Amino acid sequence: MDNAFQSTPIADTEQTAKQPMVFDAGDHSGAAVSHTNALMCLAKEFVLIGLDMFTDPTRRAEIVARFESTGRTITGLSNDQIVRFAGIHVTAR
Repeated sequence: MDNAFQSTPIADTEQTAKQPMVFDAGDHSGAAVSHTNALMCLAKEFVLIGLDMFTDPTRRAEIVARFESTGRTITGLSNDQIVRFAGIHVTAR
């Protein structure tokens, strides 16, 4: 993908050392995803994530492993669910 939004950094807020994870993501037509919150929701106990949108399977596996290491439940979202904004959530205390 050749696009200004090609690499989207995310940080795991539960880790002491907040290290960004950069990845490329695209929708079903190959258009770059410009906002991380359109593709995932990172909450304290779970992650909702559009796994099919990651363009590099190795990087996808690394990101999933990182989330798994935090003890969060990971729920994959389909491209159709992402299009319907299923990755955008707010958690309340």
